[in-house]
Amino acid sequence: MRLSAALLTATILAVPAHAENKSFKDWLVGCDNVLACTAVGMSGDEAYPPGYVRVMRQAGPDAAAEVRLVVMTEGGEGGAKLSVVLDGKPFGAGTFDAASDGTWARVDLPAADAAKFIAALGNARSLKLKRVDVAEAEIAVSLNGSSAALRYMDAEQKRDGGVTAIVARGDKPKSAVPAAPATPVIKATAMKVLETNPPAPKGLPEGNPEDCNGMDDTRFAIDLGDGHTLWAVCESAGAYNYGYSIYIADKAGKVTPVPPPKENNWGGDALVLVNPYAPEGEKVLSAFNKGRGLGDCGDSQSWAWTGDKLVMVRMSEMDECRGVGEEDWIGVYKAEIR
Repeated sequence: MRLSAALLTATILAVPAHAENKSFKDWLVGCDNVLACTAVGMSGDEAYPPGYVRVMRQAGPDAAAEVRLVVMTEGGEGGAKLSVVLDGKPFGAGTFDAASDGTWARVDLPAADAAKFIAALGNARSLKLKRVDVAEAEIAVSLNGSSAALRYMDAEQKRDGGVTAIVARGDKPKSAVPAAPATPVIKATAMKVLETNPPAPKGLPEGNPEDCNGMDDTRFAIDLGDGHTLWAVCESAGAYNYGYSIYIADKAGKVTPVPPPKENNWGGDALVLVNPYAPEGEKVLSAFNKGRGLGDCGDSQSWAWTGDKLVMVRMSEMDECRGVGEEDWIGVYKAEIR
């Protein structure tokens, strides 16, 4: 099976059923399988550097909305200061302590400030952010679509018409909001990337060095325990994305492809993950499918081994390439790993 560069940069892997994310002008919003909802408001299409606001809220009557404000920065890593101007006036203290990873500077508003910000957002007309501990430009974040996106979040969590709603407020009591659905629980085993591949079992595909930018070894192995090995086989590469087919070899050396989701349109017998990696000390195989080199759009997933099958435990996605960092993408599925 050969994957084109276009597919590698554009395909979103299927996950357990979830509602599609919605777009309201410059805002995207969506909820995962346990109705944790995220809305992201971005800068305009041509804005650079970009900034954004993320509003996230868990399901259930007692959950409060959380607010994160973010700007792209070149000011280096570490502590930062972010000014916040809403409708032409400094919001709250005006300047908040932030943290920079060298690409994005983020501030999570304290609970009291988050509540005030949310209350003002529905009728606000402008939001400007600026990293002020270094000389950087002020960044405008669009509020076009904010009210509709937050109203959608209210409806999905059954808050509309009630006292806990963000926008669609009414008289229904907090007790009318349903509890959050139960989070799926996955009993997973540890994964360990092997520094040196064991002998490849019979029946494992060779991969395509020519299509994978001439890499010396198109395969890598992960020890799953109990004699099982996960093999990732590179099939194709496109710029910053490498597509790997995933196989499991049992203790007898029998190789079985991990079946792809029914909606996977690549064909072939095996699940394909883009840029897979297994973080040391974790029980997951993660994948990061970049929509472009900056890594501000695409999809991100994690998979766990249960002892007899590989299952998805997390997925987030961002359909717009407008400067939103991966950790702030919209979650569409999550499970608890034990």
